[in-house]
Amino acid sequence: MAASTSARALTTLLTGLALSTGCGVFDQLNDNYADDGSVLSVFVTHHPTPEDGTFPPRVGAPTFMTDTGWEVLLDEAFITTVGATFFPCDGSGNYQADLEMYWGALPEDLKTQDLDTVPAGGVALDSGGWCGVRVHYGPFEPGGSDDYQMPNPDAIGTTVFIRGLASKDGVDVPFEVRVAEPISVLVSMTEIQQGKPLKVTDANNPSVTISKNYDAFFHGVDFNNYTQEELNDLTLGALVEETRVSFGTTVRP
Repeated sequence: MAASTSARALTTLLTGLALSTGCGVFDQLNDNYADDGSVLSVFVTHHPTPEDGTFPPRVGAPTFMTDTGWEVLLDEAFITTVGATFFPCDGSGNYQADLEMYWGALPEDLKTQDLDTVPAGGVALDSGGWCGVRVHYGPFEPGGSDDYQMPNPDAIGTTVFIRGLASKDGVDVPFEVRVAEPISVLVSMTEIQQGKPLKVTDANNPSVTISKNYDAFFHGVDFNNYTQEELNDLTLGALVEETRVSFGTTVRP
C-alpha cells in the first residue's frame, strides 16, 4: 500500500493538533485506502511513571531514581520503532494489517519532551473491532532523504541505544546500553476505547499512540555489579513490560 502525500501530511498535522474534523481530507484518504473502514494513524511517545495520578514534569534530560536506589541520568537515548501489526477481534483466519511507516524506521529520542507525539505512519483497517497490536522494535538503518534520520551516528544499527550516568552514595558509574537485535511486543487493545476494543468505521478515522515508560528501564540493576549482557537484557525486558497503546494522541496516567 503506497502512502500518498495527503496521508503523510494528515498524519503530520495530527501531531500538533488533536483529531481534526476535516471530513473532506478523511474522505479522500478512505477513498484511496479503505473501501469499508478507515485509515488508522499511529504515533509514538514516552513518559515517566505517573505520580499521584499525573505525569511528573521534567526539565532537561531524563533523570530518575531506580528501585535499587540509583539516580540515573540519560545523556543519550534512542529506541527505534520499525513497524506494528494490528489484529481484529474476530480472529478470522490469518488476517492482520501491517502499519506503513511513512518515513521509515523511527528513532525516538527520549530526551525530547515527555508525551510529545511523533507520527509513525498509517494503516487501512476494515470496519469492526480491533483487539491487539504487535509493536516491532528493530535496528535503525538509514533510509531515503525524506525518511527519519538518526541524530547520533553511533546509534545506527541499534534497536536500543542509551548512554547515561548512574549515581549512588557518592559513586558515579557511566554506562551504555547497545542492543542490535529486533524485538516485538504484543499489546492488548481490548479495552483501549472507553473500556472496549478499538472501533473502526468507514468514517471515524481513529488514531492510537504507542508509549513507553523509560524510568522503569533499570529496575533491579546494581550498577556496582553488573555485566553488559545483564544490563541489555533488563532494558529489553522493561521495554516489553512498559510498552502501552492508548486511544488518540493523548496518553493518560
